[in-house]
Amino acid sequence: MDARSECHPESGGGLAEPLKNIALLDVYCTVREPSLFSRLVSEDHSECLVEQAVNARLAATLLEAEAVLPKKFEMVTIAMLAGEFETSALRSKSSRAGNK
Repeated sequence: MDARSECHPESGGGLAEPLKNIALLDVYCTVREPSLFSRLVSEDHSECLVEQAVNARLAATLLEAEAVLPKKFEMVTIAMLAGEFETSALRSKSSRAGNK
């Protein structure tokens, strides 16, 4: 699945697929980010034994997480996220109305 968008000169843009057909993984792959995590492993003091131990554990843990997250991303559709956003927006609107 490709999470491409289509551009229409008169009406603006649109997605090439319905939201229910676009998974978070599709978006991630389309953006082509190299890593799911920012650079968490520090090499400021590479001779430090504590840093070496922490880096080894972090690197192993991040590799495990990077293997699991795409599977989770595949189960989340943009339609699901849109529904969550709409629910949060309604709650927020209702809360603001109740505080007046």
